[in-house]
Parts: sequence; structure tokens; C-alpha cells
Amino acid sequence: GHRVKDPLFARQPEAHFDSAAFVDAVHASSKILRVIFPVAQGMAKMRHALRGTQMPSELEGVQMLENWNSAEGFLEGAEAAHEALLRALWADAGSALPAGLRDATSPEVRAWLDAARAASAAASEEEPRAA
Repeated sequence: GHRVKDPLFARQPEAHFDSAAFVDAVHASSKILRVIFPVAQGMAKMRHALRGTQMPSELEGVQMLENWNSAEGFLEGAEAAHEALLRALWADAGSALPAGLRDATSPEVRAWLDAARAASAAASEEEPRAA
């Protein structure tokens, strides 16, 4: 099987701390935007009402924040993406990527996965077999 000898972040503490800072920034901005956006939208509507103008139609009923991820939702999505990438990485080199993963990843990520799976397959073929 595939085993990790030590925690991945132990080898790259800066990457771990950068990720933690990024998640914290997502969390903070999510909380701030959920408060500020409705206030700003209300002020814009009041401004247009006082001027006798109308809000642009594309801004009416903006539902951007209804689908905005919380930090917990972001982490759940990151965990699901991480697990999907690990499963793809550990799959046989000749097997196709699952359609959802193939559609959700960039050509660079797919090329990296193909190269990593091929290298892993070549390395496992070179390992001596226990008798």
C-alpha cells in the first residue's frame, strides 16, 4: 500500500502555514462580505432612489454570497479535492481519470498526474520482489 512516512507538513512547514493563513483569509473575508455586501447593496439602492435612477439590471438580485463558501465549506472542498487527487495518483498508470476529476482539473494538473503515475509504475517495476 501507500504509506506516508512522516506528516507532509513536517517537511514543508512554510507551505502548511501558508495554507493555514489562506484558509483564515477565506474565513475572515467570508464573514466580512456577508455583513458588508447587503449594506452596500442597500445604500446603492437608496442612492439610485434619491437620484431617480435605477440599479443596473445585472446587479438586481445578486446572489453572490448565497453560494459563498464558509471556511468550513472551503476545507471540506479542499479535503475532497485532495482525496480525489490522491486516489487518481495511486491508481494504475493506464487507468483513465474519473470524468469529474478530468473535467475539474487543468491540462497541467492532468499532465502532472500522468507523469507521476508513470514514474510510480516504473519505480515499482524496478523494485526487487520478496521471495
